[in-house]
Amino acid sequence: MKNVIAVVLFSFCTQLFATELISPSSIGSLGSPKKVIGIYLREQITDASTYPERTVGLLASGCTATLIGPRHILTAAHCVYDDIKAEWLTDLRFFPARTSKTDVPYTIQWKKVYVQEQYIRTGYKSVDFAVIELAEAIGDTLGWSGFKALPEADYSNKIKITGYPADKELATMWTVACPAQVENKKIVYQCDTYGGMSGSAIYTLPLDAKNPMITGVHTWGMGQLNGGVYINESNFKLINSWKNNSDLTEETTIFEKK
Repeated sequence: MKNVIAVVLFSFCTQLFATELISPSSIGSLGSPKKVIGIYLREQITDASTYPERTVGLLASGCTATLIGPRHILTAAHCVYDDIKAEWLTDLRFFPARTSKTDVPYTIQWKKVYVQEQYIRTGYKSVDFAVIELAEAIGDTLGWSGFKALPEADYSNKIKITGYPADKELATMWTVACPAQVENKKIVYQCDTYGGMSGSAIYTLPLDAKNPMITGVHTWGMGQLNGGVYINESNFKLINSWKNNSDLTEETTIFEKK
């Protein structure tokens, strides 16, 4: 009887996530969150030991990335591939929970990168996202954020972005929140961002401290308007396939560390 109940529950959970297109998060072995940064305008985070801030990290390529699984991080495609020079960036070490140039609690090597073939060919903003597979499962310790496909109407609320802006002191972490909306399949907002925050996860507020959800990736800035990739249904399925290394389509390009 117990086996029957287990099968039914597994089937129910599978159907639930398949319907709502949600990849769940984890707080990791370090335990429950103690404090989550609220709604601030470019406020510095000096303690990234709390969850989910500790799942955010600096990439050696000069961008930001966020853990979305035990050994996978989400970032921008231009943080791993230079579409102008048409070449891959080869130093993609990940430094999660870093808050200063002297504070380096973790250094994680990378193994593999997943991007869309369309980005390699065109460099379009709408496909400017990537997943990096790490050499070790640091997410089992630090935890990771979930991600989901969110209806466009829900972007009438605020978002939160946390990353490593290059106009601030080297390797310092900053967070910002502001209203956002979806236009032409991209998220647009007036959050105060700067180069180096590319690849930062976009969270929709209010943030569930125990189950934070990524709904986009910050990728560009232009005058008074900044924006990022919107995780719609097709993008969710693609990111999920990269994270699980399954059901890979011809539109996926993989670059492996030599």
